[in-house]
Amino acid sequence: RTQSMGPIKAAEELNENRFIIIQPAINANYNELTKLDSFIDEVQSVYKFDTDRIILSGFSMGGSDTWYLGNENPDKYAGISPASYNPYCQNGSVDIENLKNSNLPIYAMAGGGESFKDTNKNIIAEFKEINPNRELESIEIPNLIHDNFFSDGYTQNFFDWCIKQNRKNN
Repeated sequence: RTQSMGPIKAAEELNENRFIIIQPAINANYNELTKLDSFIDEVQSVYKFDTDRIILSGFSMGGSDTWYLGNENPDKYAGISPASYNPYCQNGSVDIENLKNSNLPIYAMAGGGESFKDTNKNIIAEFKEINPNRELESIEIPNLIHDNFFSDGYTQNFFDWCIKQNRKNN
């Protein structure tokens, strides 16, 4: 199901063949997230990609996981792009103190019909006050709600942003 949606679908439709997209489906259990690092290492041993260009993105609860993993180790990734979830959503708020003080680029996405868009704007504004030179964007994609973001929210702008990121520049 996930291969016909999200960044994999978008990359195919946009003919973006410059990416290795790993799209795991895991439960919202932060203990399982630690397995992602070893899985990335396993994929890298087969496909040999530049580890300074790893972008972490996730949709909905995966967006929460993106905030969490980015905060746990902001020096590991070239950038993060949480989609349709903010760290203060519902009762599962995520500590983002490490992210506040890092240089990790963030491209926070939400549909125009989602409440997440406003919190993302506030978080990005707060981070920009701390470090005005940091690359931070809050992207609102009009006409999308949570139910159709994963199918239609990953656009060429997302891929263009990913291409610009390199951990060596953070």
